[in-house]
Amino acid sequence: MSRVFTFKPKTARAFDADVLLVAVGRGPVTEGLGYEQAGITLDRGFVITNDRLHTGVGNIYAVGDIVPGLQLAHRGFMQGIFVAEEIAGLNPTMQADINIPRVTFCEPEIASVGMTEKAGTRKVWRSGAYGRVQPRWKRKVVYPGHVGHHQAGLG
Repeated sequence: MSRVFTFKPKTARAFDADVLLVAVGRGPVTEGLGYEQAGITLDRGFVITNDRLHTGVGNIYAVGDIVPGLQLAHRGFMQGIFVAEEIAGLNPTMQADINIPRVTFCEPEIASVGMTEKAGTRKVWRSGAYGRVQPRWKRKVVYPGHVGHHQAGLG
């Protein structure tokens, strides 16, 4: 057991822990690859696209870790299929990021998909349906030896 300290502006907290997980953010690797010279707009290294993943330049599309959003392999794969179908004129539908499963590779391994209770409740309130429907959003959390879920939202 060790003493762990957290530091945020104007606040600090200490607690005892056996294990500490340190996670750092990821970012796109686009610098020096000629995007700007091609006329493609970048924001903090991310390629900016429209809702059809088109960059606004000729026939250039962008998918995966270089576009803003979740940096997950299956998201990039899904976007690649979307763009191929878009180019083929099939008018595909983009899958919302909320429907993409997320995994934290730790011990135990943890995965989730769907809305949090807070996001689901906010969506119900904004829709004006609160009081007319029974809230029941499901967000699954899974790790070895245990499957649980957190419920809130529309049902």
